[in-house]
Amino acid sequence: LGGVEGASRPQEHIRIKCPSTIAAFYLGEILIQFRIDNPGVRIDLVMIDRTVNPLEEGYDLAIGALPAAYPHVTDVPLCPLPRTIVASPDSLARRGHPAHPRDLADHDCITFPASGTRWAFDGPSGEVTVDIGSVFSATDGMVLRSAARRGIGIAIVSEYVVRADLENGDLVEVFQDHRVPDLYLKVLVPESRLASPTVRAIIDALIASSRPVAPWDRP
Repeated sequence: LGGVEGASRPQEHIRIKCPSTIAAFYLGEILIQFRIDNPGVRIDLVMIDRTVNPLEEGYDLAIGALPAAYPHVTDVPLCPLPRTIVASPDSLARRGHPAHPRDLADHDCITFPASGTRWAFDGPSGEVTVDIGSVFSATDGMVLRSAARRGIGIAIVSEYVVRADLENGDLVEVFQDHRVPDLYLKVLVPESRLASPTVRAIIDALIASSRPVAPWDRP
């Protein structure tokens, strides 16, 4: 990652919001390297798993994937964020394997609060939505994964979080013909901060880490 002109002045302060799991696995390392390359920049990384308006909450950048937009805030797209619906084989053996998303109304489900309890799927006949009952809720993808692995119920999670579990059989995809729509990872930046060379350099670093291949699909 390149340096920032003017970033050597003491403690230029940048506040960044990022979802916890993505920060812990991928983007946190990008920001750490940026700080190493630019020692005059102070970075406060706040890991929050909900959408925020960076202009109102005092962030220079807010990374997220929920479909939210705000006045005077620019969206910078990074990469698709595929999701999948999973459960443990034991859970499905115990409660039965739902044949259609409508069957989820009779199953225990694990939820991410910001996504709500109305789940949507793309199927052969178009979109299907179903209201589900949550028996366990968490704001972190790794906790959702652990709850699903231990048989609490059915969860929608980011595909990269459970990729290894699907490969080794600890979790299975619940539906074959109904998929969970992808989200899109993006950076929300107050328009007033776009002129900052440091903000622009961080955005460039995030883009470089996400295009044309998402960080979780890189070797």
